[in-house]
Amino acid sequence: MSLVPSTVQEWLTGRAIFAQAEDAALRASWGDVAVESEIVSPIAAAGDASTEAARQLSFLGQPLAEEVIEIPGDHIGLLGTVQRIVCDRAGYALGPAVLVIGAEEQDAGVTRLTVLRPMGVTA
Repeated sequence: MSLVPSTVQEWLTGRAIFAQAEDAALRASWGDVAVESEIVSPIAAAGDASTEAARQLSFLGQPLAEEVIEIPGDHIGLLGTVQRIVCDRAGYALGPAVLVIGAEEQDAGVTRLTVLRPMGVTA
């Protein structure tokens, strides 16, 4: 007896849909050192995959700063997500959208987040 419905099983074992987005001006500026990003997700429609590829290109196609910030509470679940973070650190008053690439819960009830934030963007 299978615990996974046959339709879900077919979807999980089906071929992946690939979407690609590229900015020719960025490629020309950066050449071989240009950022390449790739994710695997449960997105099922080609149009949605193209939209996600464009969203990633928009975020990653600009200078990014890696920063470490601390926020109150236990937020280990933010790892790998894009969040709007508001805190007293410079540039965070308006809650810029950042990509959380690291999360460590501290003893004092705070979480230390390592984030990527577009440089010069405050909201």
